Amino acid sequence: MPPPERPHCARRAHPCGPHAGRRGFLIAAAAAAVAPYAHAAGPPPDQLVCGRPEVAALAARLLPPGLGVTVAPGASPYEVRMGGSSWSVVDDLVLYGAGPVRARFLDDVRNGAFVLRALAEGLAASGRLGAQPLEARRRAVARELARRVFAWTRRLARSPVAGRSLSGEYGRPYLLRWAGARFDPEGGSPLPPPLEASLAALPDAPRAPTFEGYLTYVETLVSALAGRRADR
Repeated sequence: MPPPERPHCARRAHPCGPHAGRRGFLIAAAAAAVAPYAHAAGPPPDQLVCGRPEVAALAARLLPPGLGVTVAPGASPYEVRMGGSSWSVVDDLVLYGAGPVRARFLDDVRNGAFVLRALAEGLAASGRLGAQPLEARRRAVARELARRVFAWTRRLARSPVAGRSLSGEYGRPYLLRWAGARFDPEGGSPLPPPLEASLAALPDAPRAPTFEGYLTYVETLVSALAGRRADR
């Protein structure tokens, strides 16, 4: 009687081929090598993340040396975050417009005082910075803004939109309100085409998220209105 046939135990082929084991090891080693760099690509825990360059500009002036500020694409323009903490900077503001226009709340520099307060209070509540040093820095930056606001407001009071009822906001609801314009979609008058074109050509945000960049941006906005006279 012949001996019973031994069952055939076929080796299961690896779906990635005979060299998958070595290949897998190399892939894993490469992933481990780049992991620290991938982690570093995100913002450090002591960096304040903003959604608008104007907010970042005020934050950069407020924060002490050693703490960074970054503008992250896709981040909310109405909030900031640092590490695991996030908070609103617009709770004390009245917002106008819709879409990207709504996020231009710092076109009116008078709103800067409220944003500075929200930044300082949120940073103090997070426990990362002392409340008293932050308050001292906030007051200093607010005084610096207030001096410029006075001069800009005086110039805007002589602009062609001061006291005028407009039929639209032309993408600049905060700037035009700061200049003294009112809005009446039914009974208001349109802007003259040259002034409308001037507003349309204004930049969306500061070119650099720095305090100096923000001041330059606002000067550009004010000059677009204060240097022209509309037909009445």
